Amino acid sequence: MTPALEVCELTAGYQGIPVVHELSFSVDPGSVLAVVGANGAGKSTTLAAIAGLLPVLGGAIRLLGRDVTGRSAAKRARGGLGFVPQDRGIVRRLTTEQNLRLLPGRLDQHLSDALRLFPDLTPLMGRRAGLLSGGEQQMLALARVLVLRPRVLMIDELSAGLAPRIVEQLLDVVTDVAHRHGTAVVLVEQHAEMALGMARAALVLSHGRLAVSGDAADVLAHPEVLESSYLGEFHDAST
Repeated sequence: MTPALEVCELTAGYQGIPVVHELSFSVDPGSVLAVVGANGAGKSTTLAAIAGLLPVLGGAIRLLGRDVTGRSAAKRARGGLGFVPQDRGIVRRLTTEQNLRLLPGRLDQHLSDALRLFPDLTPLMGRRAGLLSGGEQQMLALARVLVLRPRVLMIDELSAGLAPRIVEQLLDVVTDVAHRHGTAVVLVEQHAEMALGMARAALVLSHGRLAVSGDAADVLAHPEVLESSYLGEFHDAST
């Protein structure tokens, strides 16, 4: 099986200074990969580089078997890569409906799909996105990406600032999309236990390097290894 996303020895950072160092991993269609680690571990930098929002300083990125390392963020998105950034990427001065109208393609289908995925958005279509609650904003952010049917979905800090009930609802949608449509999911999360509990595979980053990789259940079953990575002790190990 060809991986939906393959990252090979990725080095990326800011203003030519590496933050992520020679990171390699792959995600198969329909699989969920949890990427966890302490603040500053390089999680968000990794996703930004894959999405084409940061320059790649070394290595390669393959999307559906094609090298997209030198392609723009827009071309990667058209090629099947969906990205929900930590700031959610919505236009706060526009209404919920207007945010969905910004998307390319069939508007009626987008609106229908968005409301099917997140029925709670129905009474909010005329409300400005900036006035939505955190959970409602995250629903809108996910809907804007999911209605485009990405082959690879990356989400940066899904649970940030949200109530557990809302997080569970969002995770149910993401898991269902992965299983029903074969979408590969990369979920970056500060809350390791939650992410590992719903993922198939896991990466633990420490200081921009791979500290632990393996089956998510195995990583979750070894809290001492996970904790040492969060405390900043680098381990070149896998479960």
